[in-house]
Amino acid sequence: MIPASNNRILFILDLLPKEIVYTIFEFLWAHDILYSFLHISNYFNNILLTYQNYHINFKSILKRQFDLVCHFIRPNQITSLILSDNNETPGQSKTFLSFFPIEQFINLRAITLFDIENDSHSLFFNIRQLKYLNYFETDTLSHLWMIETIPQLKQLIVNNYVDNDYNHESLLNSISFSHLCKLTLPYCSYVQLRRILCCAPKLTSLNISLIISDCTGIDYFAEQHQETPLIINHLTMSIKTFSKLKNTCQSFFFY
Repeated sequence: MIPASNNRILFILDLLPKEIVYTIFEFLWAHDILYSFLHISNYFNNILLTYQNYHINFKSILKRQFDLVCHFIRPNQITSLILSDNNETPGQSKTFLSFFPIEQFINLRAITLFDIENDSHSLFFNIRQLKYLNYFETDTLSHLWMIETIPQLKQLIVNNYVDNDYNHESLLNSISFSHLCKLTLPYCSYVQLRRILCCAPKLTSLNISLIISDCTGIDYFAEQHQETPLIINHLTMSIKTFSKLKNTCQSFFFY
């Protein structure tokens, strides 16, 4: 701290322009920002109150950190959100969205969901109202119903294959791929992949596990003509073939 001309103590960080403070905040989670800067000075309190780009990560978060974020930050200040109902934070999504309904996150651009409990699914119904949402990450294909009518989606990541996920592959038919740049899927038929490639002209990154019934499916897929050229800079593909005669699975990986 340094003396100020009006006989009050000036906190040295108060000399930083708010634009520099915003840049620093870009590298920090919301709970880290609050624990580090809340109540250190009136200047920083005002910045925290008006900052509009908080990134919230509730995975494995302590309860006191969770409570602080819920108490201080408003939904319209949040641009990215990670929710988790795993063993360390059971019931978290239901608790958080009971405070702030999903439609209040009007500036949300990215959401990531881990182990979301079934009784919380209805709380995400109005996620389709978020006009800036362009990043969706989850751990099961069954969550894709949440983004069926989101036209501006740029990144879609499904990290894991969950039992019976093959029953939910049809949800991909209702998703808009016109702006999609990055796609990760743990389960996809070659018919579905053909449709995605035809509907995703901006796709540049693809990480996918392709499922076919037998090796003839590989030949069929390879013979298909891609009418719209794609420039894919990053490609990771595994091809799994399931034999109807033998209960075995072979995998082929391409990078």
